Amino acid sequence: IADVAGTKVVHPVQANAVFAVFPEDAVAALEREFHFYRGFQSVDDCRLMCSWDTSMSDVDHFVSRVRQVVPQHL
Repeated sequence: IADVAGTKVVHPVQANAVFAVFPEDAVAALEREFHFYRGFQSVDDCRLMCSWDTSMSDVDHFVSRVRQVVPQHL
């Protein structure tokens, strides 16, 4: 998702978490489909977590939706 205009990954990805910033309206749209934590380390960031049972198709679906939703809210 780091290559999606309007998205910023704010910490190195080291495990099963990604900390990212999206446009506010995009966050609201993504939250209708996905659960993630907001304001974890700053007011604007989102913590995206994968659990032991997260599949690659789950990740691919999320990334696909980020690619569709974020550009609409720039």
